[in-house]
Amino acid sequence: MIVSMGHLATIFLTFFALFARPAFAATTQTPDCQIIGDADVYGLGVRLSFYLQWVASIVQLFFCPGTSETTRSAAVITVLAVFINILRNLNSETLVAVEWSMLYSVLTFLLSWNIPWTKAARCKLDRTGGSYFVLFFILAVYQIMCPYIIYHAWDYGPQPGCSAKFIFWTAIDAYSKGWIIFLKVSWTLAPFLPGTLYLLFAIYALLKWLTPWNILGTGIMKLLSKMEASFEDDEEKEKTSDVGIAWFAKLFAISCGAIGIGFLEATIKENNILFPDTHLTGSGQLLPLLIGTFTLVVTILDAIRAYPGSWNRK
Repeated sequence: MIVSMGHLATIFLTFFALFARPAFAATTQTPDCQIIGDADVYGLGVRLSFYLQWVASIVQLFFCPGTSETTRSAAVITVLAVFINILRNLNSETLVAVEWSMLYSVLTFLLSWNIPWTKAARCKLDRTGGSYFVLFFILAVYQIMCPYIIYHAWDYGPQPGCSAKFIFWTAIDAYSKGWIIFLKVSWTLAPFLPGTLYLLFAIYALLKWLTPWNILGTGIMKLLSKMEASFEDDEEKEKTSDVGIAWFAKLFAISCGAIGIGFLEATIKENNILFPDTHLTGSGQLLPLLIGTFTLVVTILDAIRAYPGSWNRK
């Protein structure tokens, strides 16, 4: 219980540090083309928090799959705080082409593998639907905003004669005509396909989460009860059919994490982004780092407890 309370307290403090605290900085470019990054969004402590949470998610998927709420809640709150800071600082001086591409990397490797792939996970949405709602809502908002970003905000921030790199397997000039045409075509469709699907999933998760409270009426509660009863009656069969999907989820998490981390770090390296006067001991970096550390520690403890007979050996 002490560990759990400490974990929740760290999540709250990180959310407070990244979201409740005013953040007027943004990723900008100087006249000599040097890019100054927003440390409250992608500083070293924030990035290390993302990476530690990724490791925690891998541990959870392999050793304690029943405890995904811890890693998912931490990821959702951290990404939500970063997302809100980016939206709050979205103005003509912000280097949108860089910030938006880095945000895509974060969404890819920190949220995508939390999708409830297995039937067992979907049948627990009455308890976990709240965090899934926020997760899918963030993904939906990102996709829905893509047309606005590429048509209206993509040219924000660059100084005359300067450029920026967008990392998509290789470094691409973010302002080249061919790349902009590609983004306009693909991102125009984003709200209709992935955006709409994410929004529907968010609504579904929210309804499942609210159903046990009888807010939506007894009819939906009865339907949920029948679904849960059917799942319990055929539990062994569902476990067998979920094995392949569970392994897919594990491989998906590993690959998405590796790709996302690679894209994010490559973006910082290729653009030579600096974070001046930023230290890990500062609250904006230390608190996110603590949430990543606590998430990993709690997940490792859950894995140890889940190991067969680990606490009952004579």
